[in-house]
Amino acid sequence: MKIENNLNYAIISNNINKELLDKFTDYTIIDNMTYSLLVEKIYNFPSKTIIFNNTLYCYSDEEKKEIFSLLQKRNVNYINITSNIEDVIYSDYLLVYYNNQLIMEGKTLNVLQQEKLLKKLGFNLPFTLNLAIQLKYYNVLDELYVDNRKLVDRLWN
Repeated sequence: MKIENNLNYAIISNNINKELLDKFTDYTIIDNMTYSLLVEKIYNFPSKTIIFNNTLYCYSDEEKKEIFSLLQKRNVNYINITSNIEDVIYSDYLLVYYNNQLIMEGKTLNVLQQEKLLKKLGFNLPFTLNLAIQLKYYNVLDELYVDNRKLVDRLWN
């Protein structure tokens, strides 16, 4: 897989296994670790691309945002390989794998709007985006949101 500079990727997969991870042998893969250890590792990370292997699911939204902000400040791109659809909203580009086959790819919001195909593959939409789509359908909103805080702010204003 060719990684473009200044793009952050998410890979959603129903089956994260060695075959999928072998596509990224040229990069450092980060598995489960504590938040503080991950932050320390990012500060000392020598490369320009880091891969998270189902690492971020246990962190709060604030911790995830802090991690991504730190990566941006350090000019480190990332690939977030995950089975948690909620974690893909932090990425610019999304690849959807099903049984180790690439099914679709594109800008994250564009891919997430392919709701019927994602559901056929067994993936739901991120909660906030799903809610925003439903509210847009009923003309409560005129645009889509993936950030919960922005959605709530918009609804209260």
